[in-house]
Amino acid sequence: MFKNIYATVQRAYSLIDYNIHTGLHQQHEFRKQFILDDKLLTDDEKIEAIKK
Repeated sequence: MFKNIYATVQRAYSLIDYNIHTGLHQQHEFRKQFILDDKLLTDDEKIEAIKK
C-alpha cells in the first residue's frame, strides 16, 4: 500500500514542469490532480497521497 502511494507521489513530483507551474499553489494543484487521476490507487490511498 505505502509503496504505491510513495511511487505515485514521486511520479507527480518528477513530472512537474516548473516553467508552467511556477507557483506553489499551481504545483500543489498539479500533484493533486495527478494523484486523483491515478487508476492504481484506491480512494483512501489517494487521500493519503494528497496529504503527503
